Amino acid sequence: MKTKIFFFLSMMTVGSALGWGQTWDLSATMKGVLDNNVLTISTTLEAEAMPEFEWNVPTWHDYNRNDIHEIVIEDGVTSISSWAFSHLAFLTSVTMANTVTIIESYGFYNCYTLPMITISENVTTLEHAAFKLCESLTEIEIPASVSFIGGEMFVLCGQLEAIRVHADNSDFSSADGVLYDKDKTTLLIYPEGKKDATFEIPGTVHTIGDAAFYQSKFESITIPNSVTDIISLAFGACTQLTAITIPYSVTYIGQYAFADCTGLTEVTVEWESPLSVPDDIFQGVNTSDATLWVPTGRTIAYQEDEVWKAFGTIEEYEFSGNETIALPALKAYASNGVLHITGLTPCRPLSVYNISGQLIYQGIAKADEEHIPIIGRGVCIVVAGSQHVKVIQ
Repeated sequence: MKTKIFFFLSMMTVGSALGWGQTWDLSATMKGVLDNNVLTISTTLEAEAMPEFEWNVPTWHDYNRNDIHEIVIEDGVTSISSWAFSHLAFLTSVTMANTVTIIESYGFYNCYTLPMITISENVTTLEHAAFKLCESLTEIEIPASVSFIGGEMFVLCGQLEAIRVHADNSDFSSADGVLYDKDKTTLLIYPEGKKDATFEIPGTVHTIGDAAFYQSKFESITIPNSVTDIISLAFGACTQLTAITIPYSVTYIGQYAFADCTGLTEVTVEWESPLSVPDDIFQGVNTSDATLWVPTGRTIAYQEDEVWKAFGTIEEYEFSGNETIALPALKAYASNGVLHITGLTPCRPLSVYNISGQLIYQGIAKADEEHIPIIGRGVCIVVAGSQHVKVIQ
């Protein structure tokens, strides 16, 4: 009898070591089964969301999570709950049923050996940091169904070289492996593993998103004068970046925007008056050994500013706002109730006023020409940036 008990206990130990023979009841109708290093999540219902775990600690973490090498999510399971498959150090494969529609926050956080994952074609929501610290991911495709991508999604995914978006996605797009919103007005994520030494932000971009370039490896970057907003941590920890020019079009810079850019030695700004910015945007940068370049005659203004005066050297250079943009000639004419405008700069404000000065149209130019329906007749004024033209209807 003692021999049998010993044998049974030994088999339990061996079973644990081999990663098989363990079942967890996640609900009355959903269970997880670990067998031969494969964790399978299944439900007897047609549709059931994975329940949240107490203290965000999945039940298999109390077993031996290092035994989980593969995950299979079967039909009927509609969600991957927060932290469900986090910290699985030996996970290399995930199979996801098309019934899954949401991957919640930190769902695959710190699965640093996971080389690839195929997101279900019906997933609509990727919550905050769902794939953060998945260091072995090299590329990922966002399916057409995804309409929401949370912050810090691929932060610290150091080998990620490309994010690709399905052409039919109506909310997001990609170009050269970089993630944007659909119209490419917001740059969302530049993959940390992308190896290009230089990068030029497209002229359609207005906003550089939260942590968009975090830990990127490029040595230089060009910010076009279409950009107005640089969000928090946008260039955080870009340690190989040595110089950057911030165009006069930028009106907002968030916290820690250039924090820990330890190689940064030159910053050029184009504002006549110092932009009001948080005092931590250059945290971790040795600004006392760096040079700030400012427009001619503006040194004193920057020396008196609480943030910009931290630069050890402030030098001047000749700058005129008109030098940065080669503006095409603005032209407009009216025909059959439509105002035809050419010579526009995409992503720049466009306004139309009547002769009394009332605003009758306001928007952003989407291309170098626009065709705007106008009610009524008479004289109107088209204003695009610093240019304007009178039109008689």
